[in-house]
Amino acid sequence: MASEEPVDVVVIGAGIVGCATAYFLSRRGFRVTICEADTVASGATGLASGGVRTQFATALEMQMTLRSRELWRSFEREHDLDLGYQRCGYLTLAADEETAEELARRRPMQNEIGINAIELDRQKLDELAPGINSDDVLLAIYTPDDGFGSPADVTNDILTAARKAGATLRQRSPAEQVTGNADHGFDVQLAGGETIQAQAVVSCAGHGSPEIGRGFGINLPVSAYRQHQFLTEPIDNFDLTALPNILDPALDLYFRREGTGVLLGISDPAEAGRTDTTVTWALLEPLGERLERRWPRLVDVGIAKGWVGCYEVTPDRRALIGGHDGFFYATGFSGHGFMHGFAAGETVAALVANEVPPLNVSELSADRFADPVSHQKTPST
Repeated sequence: MASEEPVDVVVIGAGIVGCATAYFLSRRGFRVTICEADTVASGATGLASGGVRTQFATALEMQMTLRSRELWRSFEREHDLDLGYQRCGYLTLAADEETAEELARRRPMQNEIGINAIELDRQKLDELAPGINSDDVLLAIYTPDDGFGSPADVTNDILTAARKAGATLRQRSPAEQVTGNADHGFDVQLAGGETIQAQAVVSCAGHGSPEIGRGFGINLPVSAYRQHQFLTEPIDNFDLTALPNILDPALDLYFRREGTGVLLGISDPAEAGRTDTTVTWALLEPLGERLERRWPRLVDVGIAKGWVGCYEVTPDRRALIGGHDGFFYATGFSGHGFMHGFAAGETVAALVANEVPPLNVSELSADRFADPVSHQKTPST
């Protein structure tokens, strides 16, 4: 059973990357259909913490954040919207020599790219996060222009603009199989039995991407990695307005303000590969131990709620962006999809249109995983 009429491009996945891709394609005049297995932003995007940072191990990821912020602002101006970006800064703490050396290594890249990265002393740390324990902190880097937003809200705003430009959305319509080629077109077979014909296919399907890639002989090594978020109850007598997003790699701990409370992020490597979103409440014990070490004043604050999202991770924790001959992909963002969504969508749309993207993302091609040696993990935090 075929669709009513063929389209130019089928985008698989309605997270922020898929919706941004559809938006930039539709603006170019492409007829686009988005096929989503569940509902808009129901996967990694909707359950993300929403952090936006320029602190990365590689220049390209820094540039993708900067480009996404530019596109974010232009999108707001063009559509007369406020996407709700909260500029609070991002603070990375190095409590071990390896992390301190890595943060120091990035400084020349940050300066060259134009990122305002500031080294903070203990007094400034306490001003931003009163009561934080910095006795073991060797280096603290703060990027004041970073911040956070609401992934689900931003994704829906992008989708609305894409639909106004002509894109269509199919929710609860998982793509079960893709067959065909660029010369004769592709058949995207949906779970309900319907087939959508298209000239190109873009996979933004997160940890569902490997199966799609296999159909084209492309290795897209994306797997799930569960990330817990715990929101504290309101904290009395504590001004959170100056609190930045804080990342502590040594403790595998993340926190930022959320309303009158603090959002805490923690994961358990033993849960890697699981795709369910059942909360492991037992993680509150190691969370409490880590808070006792880093920010004792939060230890006795109650937890209002908790939830789980699944990062779509690659072996080196870098995204997969590329494609040719009618099949393209933008997946495996490893927790960075929200902050890079606009830039990724713009890039893939350019590739589909056979244009040169503003950013050269060739190093993110899946070709890097054709050689088993390239599967080794590299720093990405």
